[in-house]
Amino acid sequence: MIVNEVTNQLILAGLLGMIGQGVRAVVGFKKLADKAKENGEKVQEKFSTRRLFMSLALGFLAGILAVFSMSDFDNSQYFIKTKESMLTLMGIGYAGADFVEGFAGKFFSGLGTAGSISSALGNDGEAVG
Repeated sequence: MIVNEVTNQLILAGLLGMIGQGVRAVVGFKKLADKAKENGEKVQEKFSTRRLFMSLALGFLAGILAVFSMSDFDNSQYFIKTKESMLTLMGIGYAGADFVEGFAGKFFSGLGTAGSISSALGNDGEAVG
C-alpha cells in the first residue's frame, strides 16, 4: 500500500471519529441548554468553544488510533471499505476521550485513574458531551 493511500485512510478514520464525537457534543449541548434553562442561566455563559474543539480533536485522534487496531495494513487498497467499519469508527469517536485514555493507559503506566485525561482537558461532560 502506498503512503498516499494510507494517509487518506487515516484522515478518513480521523474524520469519522470526529463526526462521532460531534454527535456526542450535540447531545452534551442539549443537556447543557436544558440545565441552563432550568437554572435561569444563559447557555453562552456555560458553553466553552475550547472544550468543543478539544473534544473534536480527541474524536479525530480516537478514529486514527482505532484504525490501527482494525487494520493489518496489508496490500488491499482500502481498509475502511464497509458501512460497518465506518460506523465503528464513528462509535469510537463518540467515546473518544475514554478510548484515547484506555489506549494510552496500555502504553503509559503513570496515566492515573480513569477520567484523568478528560478531566485535565476539561471534557467533563457538562459542556460538550
